[in-house]
Amino acid sequence: MTKLFTTFRRAALLACALGYGIAAHAASVTVDAGAACTAFSWNPANSTLSCQVSTDCVVTGANSAVVNTNVTLTASCPTSTTITWDGTGTSGCSGATCDVTNASTGNQTYGATGNSSARGTKVVNWTSNSVAPSQCTLTASPSSGTAASNVTLTADCSSGTDPITIAWTGSGSGSCPTTFNVSGSAATCTINNVAATTTWTAAFSNSAGSFANNPRSATFTYNAGGGGGADFANCPVGTITVTGQWGNTGLWTSNFGAWGSDQIISFQLIPNAATVVRNFNWNEYSGGSTVRDYSLSTVACDFSSTNAVNGSYGGKVVGSANNPQGYYKAGTTVGGSTTLAIGTKYYWNMRIPANACPSGDCGMIGGFPK
Repeated sequence: MTKLFTTFRRAALLACALGYGIAAHAASVTVDAGAACTAFSWNPANSTLSCQVSTDCVVTGANSAVVNTNVTLTASCPTSTTITWDGTGTSGCSGATCDVTNASTGNQTYGATGNSSARGTKVVNWTSNSVAPSQCTLTASPSSGTAASNVTLTADCSSGTDPITIAWTGSGSGSCPTTFNVSGSAATCTINNVAATTTWTAAFSNSAGSFANNPRSATFTYNAGGGGGADFANCPVGTITVTGQWGNTGLWTSNFGAWGSDQIISFQLIPNAATVVRNFNWNEYSGGSTVRDYSLSTVACDFSSTNAVNGSYGGKVVGSANNPQGYYKAGTTVGGSTTLAIGTKYYWNMRIPANACPSGDCGMIGGFPK
């Protein structure tokens, strides 16, 4: 509101100052109007200087603060004797100051109203003191194997505000824990019976954001061949190698792992008794139809005619087909229709060419009758 100077002291001071100013052509006038004036206005029509007095409450304090810390707000309500506060966390406040805190991020408005003063407000921007995950890792143990293995995955971060959330991908990871605390133990889980090269990933995040280098990955490499023993030393890394199946039929390749593009499966066969001429054949059952290289050989993972054995009805058991097959007969000595010697190691090799199995597992069923 506007309040005219009515006291003799203020009017006299003003008149003297103005009179002196006119006579001397002064450039400025100093008026002591007290603390209640927040501004002045001059009316040239009647040469009146007026004091602008605000009775609204003015709230001051920090513009921003970290969640779960205290901020002191101060209210100035010039014409009031009592002050009422409003806003989250102000229920216990009275008087000219109020200590507030907030658990959530974002802007929060606080107000103060005097018994004869209009409400004044203050907006505080509450920010998070959380730290995003950093130096996060994912490991697989063991990282490789020559047979189906139980693989333990370990996910951890060296720093970050608890709790840390993990988003997993990869076969069998659905049972892995999705949260852990940096201040506690790392997140671990075991994937049982991994019989194929498999990669898992873990993406880390918390209330402050995501790990800058998400996701982390870990791989178990299935090295059934290529170092899986002297009998399979000729096989490349990733070969599925199988032993002890002579005389067995109804064998599903999926029982020994996923069999995909540019991958070999090699069965070691050791005849233990004489047989009649037998036809052995392998048929597709899943993953799509594709041609496969095959050989019945004295060398694992070898598809050359040089080491391929003869078929009981002539020719070498080597070639390419969607459903490979051949004939053999086991006996004490090789000759004629007898193509396999009892007690000798042979290998039934099959290979899916590169990019020939988009599904990742082009399974077959077959066997080795005796």
